[in-house]
Amino acid sequence: MNWVRLFALIFILGVAAVSTCLCTTCATHSPPSTFTPEQCKEARIKIDPMRTGVLVPGMRYTYAVYWGKMRAGTAMLEIGPMKKFEGRKVYQLLARTRSDKLIKAIYPVQDQFESYIDTEKFLPLWYEEHKIHSGRRGHIYLDFNREKRWVKTWKWKKKQGKIMRRGLPMIMKGPTHDPLSVIFFCQRLKIEPGFKYHFDVAAGKKLYPMVLYVLGVEDLELKSLGKRKCLRVKPDYEFEGEGIFEKKGNVDLWVDAEWRVPAKLVVRIPTLLRITQEFTVELEKTEKVTVPIGEPEEIPKWTKEEKTKLAPEPGAAPPDENRPDKKSGGE
Repeated sequence: MNWVRLFALIFILGVAAVSTCLCTTCATHSPPSTFTPEQCKEARIKIDPMRTGVLVPGMRYTYAVYWGKMRAGTAMLEIGPMKKFEGRKVYQLLARTRSDKLIKAIYPVQDQFESYIDTEKFLPLWYEEHKIHSGRRGHIYLDFNREKRWVKTWKWKKKQGKIMRRGLPMIMKGPTHDPLSVIFFCQRLKIEPGFKYHFDVAAGKKLYPMVLYVLGVEDLELKSLGKRKCLRVKPDYEFEGEGIFEKKGNVDLWVDAEWRVPAKLVVRIPTLLRITQEFTVELEKTEKVTVPIGEPEEIPKWTKEEKTKLAPEPGAAPPDENRPDKKSGGE
């Protein structure tokens, strides 16, 4: 059942890569052009001054997930209400995956991912993964300290019954993202076909490079939304953490040029018997949902329940038990 282990984050990885193709070129209807990864030139990461106000709290994007021709699940990407994290205003980013009835009867998947990014630089301060696969639960937390330039990983350890530090702090050499925050950071960038872009992404207990090749513009037929003009991207990544971000198979990615959201992801994975498994993630609905307005709620790092299971860091005092509870909708 290795394909199930990939299922939960196929959506996250694909959306992260595809969302980077939000360039001004498509908005102005430039003529289509095609490039190979070898033809793509090096490009610097530049903020597009025209891309302001790109995050709208309450926006939700729903995706259908197919295993071959069969509907296997549903994935969702959402911008939650504004929050405060350690005194800073942040965007709350959410992603969820759920297996459909037939797959759920065999191997239920129910995952939620959260990222809190500052409103100025769009860089993460805190990231969480809450996963349930066939009754087995997994919880991972990433703590980003921009001043000291490190990322710490925490993980739920069932055997010890504790949330424990995992590995040494990762040293950030430049702007570093989590698998969810990179999606929205890239919405501020000016990216064009024929170029390749480099990112650092923290996943598990390591920092990994990601290279995105922007290959060209295509007309893409979507089952629920009809024909859409999209950009095509090819990612090159070497994620190895947790057996989910394994670098294997062939990935095709598209982003909608008008809406500037991920449109489609196709992943083809070879098996031990040389039979290729194909997964498709396709945008089927966009909507604006109601979110609370007013003063943003303060979000602490740990809930009361989490703090009872939190093992102190070596040489560190136990967490402050007087901190308020967190209300973020996590599993």
